[in-house]
Amino acid sequence: MKRIVLTTVLILTFVLAACSESPKAIESVQTFDPLTVPRFAEFADFDLPDFVNVTYNDGSQEAIPVNWDVAEARFDNTRIGEASLDGRFLLQGIENPDDLSPTVPLIIEAVDWRTTVRENPNYSLFNQALEASSLDLTTLGDNFTVFVPTNEAFDTILDLLGLSLNGFLESDSLDNVVMYHFVAEEFTAQGLLAEVPAVFETMEGSNLNMDFDGEFLTLNVLNRVVRTNEPNTDIAMHQVDGVLLPPSTFEGDLQGVINSQAINLFTGALGDLNLDVTELLSSEFTIFAPNQEAFEALAEARGVTVTELLNQPDIADVLTYHIVEGEYTAETLFLEAPIELVSFQGETLTVEVINDLLHVNGVPIEDSQTTGQIGIIHTISDVLEIPESTPE
Repeated sequence: MKRIVLTTVLILTFVLAACSESPKAIESVQTFDPLTVPRFAEFADFDLPDFVNVTYNDGSQEAIPVNWDVAEARFDNTRIGEASLDGRFLLQGIENPDDLSPTVPLIIEAVDWRTTVRENPNYSLFNQALEASSLDLTTLGDNFTVFVPTNEAFDTILDLLGLSLNGFLESDSLDNVVMYHFVAEEFTAQGLLAEVPAVFETMEGSNLNMDFDGEFLTLNVLNRVVRTNEPNTDIAMHQVDGVLLPPSTFEGDLQGVINSQAINLFTGALGDLNLDVTELLSSEFTIFAPNQEAFEALAEARGVTVTELLNQPDIADVLTYHIVEGEYTAETLFLEAPIELVSFQGETLTVEVINDLLHVNGVPIEDSQTTGQIGIIHTISDVLEIPESTPE
C-alpha cells in the first residue's frame, strides 16, 4: 500500500513539473492610443517603446522586447489618413499561437501645399523653381489651384531647351513660368472634369487650355494631369507630366525659343507617334512647325478635337512633311531662296521670299530659332498640305 501511494505521488509530482515547464502563450497585447503625425514625418521621430506588455494564458503579464524594423521598412509618409506601425516580438521560450504583434495606430494628417511641394522628392525641381523665383507666395491667397510638374517633366523640358537647371532657374522668364502653373480659383478633380473643355486664365496672365482625352485631363493638348487631388489641407493641387510654358515666354531668352507652345505641340506629337526625334532626324535637321492655332484650325476643319487630330492615321505623314534634313537658318534660306527641300515624308517643300518675308509653300515663316536638342525650328501659322500625287 505504501508503495502504491509513493508511486502515485511521484507521478503527480512529475506531471506538475512538466506542466510548470511548458512555455507560456501570449493571449493579448497592450494597446496604444493613435499617434498623430503630419504627412512626411520621419520614422526616426516616432517615440516607439522598446518593450510592450503582454498577457499570457495563465493570466500573468510581462514586458517583452520589440523590434520595429519591419514597420520602418513599410512606413509610407507620403499618404494621409489612418495607418499602423506593426512591430515584431523578440520571443524566447514563449508561444504566440495567434501571431499577435505590437501595433501603434497612426493618424497621418495633411499639410499645407508649400510643405507638400518642399517635402515630396518628386517635386524637388519645382520647389527649387519656387524658391529661385522672386515671387511673394504669401500673396496667392487661400483659394487657388496649382499644377505641379514632376522632376521627370523638368528633365524633359530642360533637354528640349538644351539648358542646365541653373540656366533655367536664372532665366528672366522664371517668374512667368512658375505663375503659369497657378489658377486663381480652387478646382478639385471633380471640379476640373465639370469644366471640360475649359480655358483658364492663369496668375501669369495667359490662358491655359484644358480638355479630356478619354483617359487623362490634358493641359495645352500635350501635358497630362497624372494625379489629381494631391493631399493637402488648403488648396487644390494636381500633378502634371509636363512643365507648362506660357505662349511666347522665351522670346529673346533661354536660347531664343520664341514659340514654345508650337515646339511642345509638334515634338510632343512626334513622341506620341513613337517617332523619336533624335533617332529619326540625326543631329542636323530643320522643322517648319505649325503653331498651336494652326493645329486647332486643322482640327476644326476636320470636325475633330486637337487630341483626336493627333491620333488620325495620316498625322505621321503630315508631321514628317514639315521636317527636312540639314540645318537651314533663316539667313541661309534668304540667301538660297528660292529653294526646294525634300521632306522626310518624301515630297518637296518650296521656300521663297515674298514681300521680303520667307515663305514655305506660300505660308509665311513667323519666327526662327535654334534649340540645343531639337535643331532649327521655323514657326508657321498653317499646317502644310501634302500635295496629291499626280497619276501616271
